[in-house]
Amino acid sequence: MNINSVLQIGDYHLNHCEDFLITKKIGSNKILCAVMDGCSTAMESQFASALFGKILRKISIEKGYKELYEPNHKEDLEGELETIVKELVKEIIVLKNHLMLDEKSFLQR
Repeated sequence: MNINSVLQIGDYHLNHCEDFLITKKIGSNKILCAVMDGCSTAMESQFASALFGKILRKISIEKGYKELYEPNHKEDLEGELETIVKELVKEIIVLKNHLMLDEKSFLQR
């Protein structure tokens, strides 16, 4: 499957593209697609977009390995998405505390 993207720096963003796009295979027959839209009024919103995307990439890789080692473990699509979001939130909370970040560091639209 070909996935095309036109990700670029916005007109009002001078230094960074504040968005992040991820398309990553999860196991043998699923693809996780996500777009993180940085908030223009936040400070360094490209950081939050990239951080969320990198964590989702990590979760996708882990789920792929889990499918290899636990082939009989089947989860419906809704349950799998819920698990991914819970893992994302858990990772964000850990990183927020570890890096001593405030909520403004994670503003997204």
